[in-house]
Amino acid sequence: MKVNEKVLIVSEYAPPNIEGIPIQMGNVLRHFPEGSYAIFTHKPKYSRFIEDPHTKLNVPYFFFRTDFFCDTKFLRRPDIQPIIHFCSVPLLVAKIILIFKEGGFTEILAPNNNGPFFISAFLAASILKVPLYSFFYDVYSEVLTNKFNNLMAKLFEPKIFKKSKKIFVTSEAMGDYYKKKYRRDSILIPHSFDDELPSKIGNKANGRRIVFTGMIKRGDDRLECLLKAMKEMPDVKLELYIPTRRNLNINLPNVKVSHARREDIPDILSSADVLFLPRTFYTFHTDVMALTSSPSKLADYLVARRPILILAPENSYISNYAKKHGFALVLNELNPIKLKQYIYKLLDDNSLRHILIKNAEKVRYRHKASVVSLKLQKALFG
Repeated sequence: MKVNEKVLIVSEYAPPNIEGIPIQMGNVLRHFPEGSYAIFTHKPKYSRFIEDPHTKLNVPYFFFRTDFFCDTKFLRRPDIQPIIHFCSVPLLVAKIILIFKEGGFTEILAPNNNGPFFISAFLAASILKVPLYSFFYDVYSEVLTNKFNNLMAKLFEPKIFKKSKKIFVTSEAMGDYYKKKYRRDSILIPHSFDDELPSKIGNKANGRRIVFTGMIKRGDDRLECLLKAMKEMPDVKLELYIPTRRNLNINLPNVKVSHARREDIPDILSSADVLFLPRTFYTFHTDVMALTSSPSKLADYLVARRPILILAPENSYISNYAKKHGFALVLNELNPIKLKQYIYKLLDDNSLRHILIKNAEKVRYRHKASVVSLKLQKALFG
């Protein structure tokens, strides 16, 4: 696609970080025309996520560190650090404006996050009087647990919706939610998988292995339920691949916790016997989060040619989406006994495995990165 516009993407989370939003950004941006965008993001050295240089995009990068002043134990406290981060907003806005003018950019694309980048993108676009495109990977103000971040999000969210030329969302349910709340239509940009991923996926499963890739921590209801089930299944192995440097402190002989480079994901997925896809049940924002949120790893799971087991609330988007298309076995309650039964069913019922994999193949095209990217480009560049 030939374009005249040039987009400055302002995001706290961007490749080479390997977590949901950076991976999804990288998948679609790799298909953008050369010279059509650049990225303004947090300095990777200070990111809380593991970095993978293979995921860095071949475009200009500009960096800003919002936690520069958080250099004492007191200032790094969870209740203090977000306030310190937001103290950098004037400098952050000024730098966005400077980069925008010097780089010949014409518009700003801002994926939502829990820090000052999203709000600074809105302020900079307002001062510059240029188009702002807002990309909601998750619902915004309703899900932030930090009180200060939540207050800032609630203050700015209506203004961001009013200012934004177009709104992008990752699920139909999220689009419906925001249309009801702000009377704004949105454009669906579903989570995507790398176009090369299918060719890298093999047929290597040769054991009784459950695999999960993504962010999870101890105390999380879905993980604790799975661990209770694993205690009763000594013949089954569980492998968790997380993008942070956190120690999960799991002392079960059949559970392994690792970190993985993005390029290793195909082998990890294709060597699994069951792919575990959970959503949380008990948080303060359960209802709206469950109803609207699509897990970023869904696209990779769909293309992996492995049966998927979903543990999620009955009203959740992922539960409804999976049941509609029949690509996963779905459990809608935190019940370790039933979870154990479902796992063994997926491991031992070859007919069920075949049906789920076949149904996943039918739905995966709409999640192909080049397809998703073209849809986003048309919305941005016309």
